[in-house]
Amino acid sequence: MTRYSLQVPGVRTAALHALAGCIMALPVAAQSLGDERPYCASRPGLGTTPCTIAPKRVAVELALADWERDAGEATRSDTMLVGEIAGRFGIGPNTEVSVDWTPFGETWVAGGGLPTRRGLGTGDLTVATKINLKNPDGNGVSIAVAPYLGLPVGGTAIGSGQWASGVILPVSYALGGPFSLQATPQFTLETAGRGGGHHASGRIVGGLGIAVSDRVALTEELSVGRQHDGAATVTQGFAATSIAYTTANRFQLDAGAVFGLNDHSPDARFYLGVSHQF
Repeated sequence: MTRYSLQVPGVRTAALHALAGCIMALPVAAQSLGDERPYCASRPGLGTTPCTIAPKRVAVELALADWERDAGEATRSDTMLVGEIAGRFGIGPNTEVSVDWTPFGETWVAGGGLPTRRGLGTGDLTVATKINLKNPDGNGVSIAVAPYLGLPVGGTAIGSGQWASGVILPVSYALGGPFSLQATPQFTLETAGRGGGHHASGRIVGGLGIAVSDRVALTEELSVGRQHDGAATVTQGFAATSIAYTTANRFQLDAGAVFGLNDHSPDARFYLGVSHQF
């Protein structure tokens, strides 16, 4: 999960005003509903769903808590994010836009012969568009393209101080019965900080979805990616599992766990969230 932390005059205020405006517009956007396709939440999991929400529908997806630990030979870091919120807005039969922001995060770094260092701050803003190219309800083979832009409006505690742009290409395939396959390639181009220039990163997530019942779904995933880390480019690998429970009124409760598979990957991450479509 990439964070951006550069303090940019004017951008932070404008971005937060835009997010507030989107949230205040929820009741209006939810009126005059037409398409009644099933709610397709983007939570939980490492990958991205190719399905889109119906036109004139609005979804709010909230990470109640998200904790990650990365322990090295000499130091250990912990990151806790609270209240990460995403608003999704159906603007066409196969198109949605989304805004994502983290209002609070805290980090702790211990070891290395130094006192524990603590950081507090807000996160950054990601604006995205998802365009479904086949089966926006997620049935059969579903394919989408989702370009996005990351704005460095947060604080240094949970950000990297980088602008970012990229594209996600989610695909899913219903195997029949309770099983489905999922794949999410992602490509990102980030600024390289004060030194200028850019660096590229990419990853792919593969998953198996299991519909345990009409209300309960499990997802098992593997992820591998290459990303810039300081002066080097490293490979990270993860295994993840998540569960989601959806009610009849389009409310979802989810939880998940992610485990690093090599030394360049954070050791463990656990999260809990809720979602609702209006």
